[in-house]
Amino acid sequence: MSDRKWRTIRDLEKEPSEDNAEESELLVEGDSDSDAEGSSYASEPIEVQDVLIAFPSSATNRLLRESFENFTHSRVETTTDAVRAFEMALQKPYRVFLFAYEFEQMEGTLLYELICKVYSTGGGPKKIAPGVIFIRENKDVTVSEDWIRDARVKDIISKPIRIDRLLRAVRGILEIHDPTSGE
Repeated sequence: MSDRKWRTIRDLEKEPSEDNAEESELLVEGDSDSDAEGSSYASEPIEVQDVLIAFPSSATNRLLRESFENFTHSRVETTTDAVRAFEMALQKPYRVFLFAYEFEQMEGTLLYELICKVYSTGGGPKKIAPGVIFIRENKDVTVSEDWIRDARVKDIISKPIRIDRLLRAVRGILEIHDPTSGE
């Protein structure tokens, strides 16, 4: 396998050698036809985004994790414990949270509020906590109107979880791809 195949245009701009100087100038100047003709240069690597899932059921955690890993470019961490989710949320930045609406220890809304408070005081990895998607066991669980209108809440999904609904909820947050296309 050629080392040249994995170079990006930026690499070529930094270190043009004599044998590829003419080719790098063409690419840098914006030869837009090179992409359509199947350029041998790899595009920018897709950024892996972290997702934190906290749900009391391991089976639901697994379904969510596998869905995100197959349909997005994300690294997923799961836990069944709300307190552990709080600790994990403070250790590194996440792109989105998926929390159970109800845990045995506390409600998912309280967990998210605690995380937001810590982030706003500078104790978290960022100034603002990422958005959250709540998952409730069934539609009979009542959701406060305040949470439905809250801009931080991206969606409230009821079980059984449909993958298409889950992907619509994260469409603006995570990059979604078709796993059958080979990307």
